[in-house]
Amino acid sequence: MKEVKIKKSILKMLFAFLILFISGLLLTFIEIIAWEENGWDMRLLGVFLALTMYFFPCSI
Repeated sequence: MKEVKIKKSILKMLFAFLILFISGLLLTFIEIIAWEENGWDMRLLGVFLALTMYFFPCSI
């Protein structure tokens, strides 16, 4: 019974990692497309959010 719980939690962690990584990629592409139209504060926010989505799963 404990082994099943471990496998489920590993799958949940992998799924969360993939979701955050893919959303980080998406946000990066949106940031690149809209780079010229945004002010410096929106650029900084977009880069910070993309980096957070990339590196947050690595700290889990």
